[in-house]
Amino acid sequence: MGEASKPRHENVMKTDRINIPLKGSKSLRTGRRSIPRQIYLLTTATFKRTPIFSNPNAAAIVLNTLKYLEDQGHLTLEAAVVMPDHVHMVAGLLSESLPDVMGAFKGFTARSINKLSTARGRSGTPSTMTMPFGKMRCCWR
Repeated sequence: MGEASKPRHENVMKTDRINIPLKGSKSLRTGRRSIPRQIYLLTTATFKRTPIFSNPNAAAIVLNTLKYLEDQGHLTLEAAVVMPDHVHMVAGLLSESLPDVMGAFKGFTARSINKLSTARGRSGTPSTMTMPFGKMRCCWR
């Protein structure tokens, strides 16, 4: 099979009506925009869907971090729901890019939850880079 006959996007599932990007595919991020003063519905899940937030202290860290980001003028929090392995939130972006705000949220939350545990890394316990959250999922993809 020659170069010209290869599919244009290898990470795309072909259907009769549309091409659906596969989970984790770069094409999911195509066209994303961060618009200040825009409201976003966001969902982010823990790495490997580990139920970290079953621990009330870990869940409190999530909510306290969101409150801190709101107090610092990064976002306006309209609603948040902390589930055992994921978080839903409705928030307005105030100034920075959404990836920057979510990065700050995830990074601070992960470091704080790490302090609750003596273990580190991807073995089901929090670590600064990958836990408690996996990839951010949001409605504006």
